[in-house]
Amino acid sequence: MNSNRYRSQTARFLLLLYVGMLVNGILFLHAHRLADGTIITHAHPYKPVGKDPIQPNNHTQQELLWLDAVTNVLYTNPEPFFWLAVFMAAFTVPPAVRFLARISGRRHTAFRHRGPPVYVVI
Repeated sequence: MNSNRYRSQTARFLLLLYVGMLVNGILFLHAHRLADGTIITHAHPYKPVGKDPIQPNNHTQQELLWLDAVTNVLYTNPEPFFWLAVFMAAFTVPPAVRFLARISGRRHTAFRHRGPPVYVVI
């Protein structure tokens, strides 16, 4: 009983956190232009000045670069997340295959009733 209550509270908290982050990204996303012309986008509550998407800058350059790295971590360097998924799959798929082989009574090494995948390059 206590475990279900904990899960329910955790799920509600994560849902509220996600909705808050989503609303923040929709309402408060803005851009700043650095001295070298680089445009940095990030989201946090602010009071807009005019209709220009490039807002006046009250952050230091280090703050802007840090905010850009944190905001766009999935887009700027996706490789660590890819390798994390591969690493996790390597340890979760074989136990599932072993379990299915044990309950079926024979070993399945491959799906033999279909052709190889086709890759289309455009």
